[in-house]
Amino acid sequence: MPKPNSQTSLVLSFFSLDTYRECGDHHKAIDIWKEKTLPVYEDQLGEHPWTASILQYMADSYKALAIATSEPENVKLAIECSREALGLRIKLLGVHEDTARSHVDLSDLLVIKKAFKEALTELEKALEIQKDVLGEQHESTMDTLAKKIKISIGESETK
Repeated sequence: MPKPNSQTSLVLSFFSLDTYRECGDHHKAIDIWKEKTLPVYEDQLGEHPWTASILQYMADSYKALAIATSEPENVKLAIECSREALGLRIKLLGVHEDTARSHVDLSDLLVIKKAFKEALTELEKALEIQKDVLGEQHESTMDTLAKKIKISIGESETK
């Protein structure tokens, strides 16, 4: 059997670490991603879509913790990780489905923070990309449009 190279090891470590997140141990997942995985990815890969994925998984775990505990610090950390992942995807991928998904993910976090105008702005950016890349009738585009409408209705009701 061939000896795994460093990139193969990175992929295997990612999948084994994602198990913590999938099992709901978000603190453990975040600790490992922050202390062990992210530094290796940044060192071995630099600015890379996989690095953005790790940042987004960290954001997702912080989001789960924020929802479970209502601690504002978790929302703040989720937004920071999500913005960093989005920045990498914009820089590396440009107009791409993953970039649109990052805009939607950030919007979800901004809704938790009750920053509705900023959330709507992120959804607009996502929709623009999704319409261009996926088409107006694609399921992801339609889901994003539905989120935008829901937030718009909710925001107008709170005024």
